[in-house]
Amino acid sequence: MSDFSPLGLHVDDLAWWYKGVVTEVIDGDSLRIILDQGFNSFRTKLDKDGEMVGINYRVNGIDAAETRTRDLAEKARGLAVADYVLEVCPPGTRVLVRTSKAGKFGRYLVDVYLVNTKDVVYLHLNGHLLDKFDEDHVQPYDGGSR
Repeated sequence: MSDFSPLGLHVDDLAWWYKGVVTEVIDGDSLRIILDQGFNSFRTKLDKDGEMVGINYRVNGIDAAETRTRDLAEKARGLAVADYVLEVCPPGTRVLVRTSKAGKFGRYLVDVYLVNTKDVVYLHLNGHLLDKFDEDHVQPYDGGSR
C-alpha cells in the first residue's frame, strides 16, 4: 500500500476533533464545554437538575494571568483576559475543539476554534489570545513550571 494521500491528510490530523458548545468561561485559559462525540453521545457533566453543563478544559499552549490571586495587579490582568474571552466566546458559542493529552491537573488540553452560523471556522482562540495580549496578560505555556 502506498504512503501517498491524495488529500494530503494523515489520520492523526483528523483524530480528536469534536464539535462543542461553550457553557462557561472560567478564566482566560479555562473553559467549560459540552463536546459532541457523535452518535448522540456527549462528553459532559450533569448538574443537579440533570442539565448538561460541560466539562472543564484548559486552553492549550497559553497561560493567562490568574483571576484568583491576592495580587491585585495580576488579578486585574487575569480578569481583563477572562472578560475578553467571555466577549468573543460567550456561553452558547459553537466551537470546534481539538483535544490532546491531559494536563498536569487532569484537565484535557484543547485547541479551540470559533465557528460562525454558517459552520465556518474563523478564529483559533489559543493563537488569537497570544496575539491580542502582551506577556503580562497571556504567555506561551508548554505545561512546565511557570
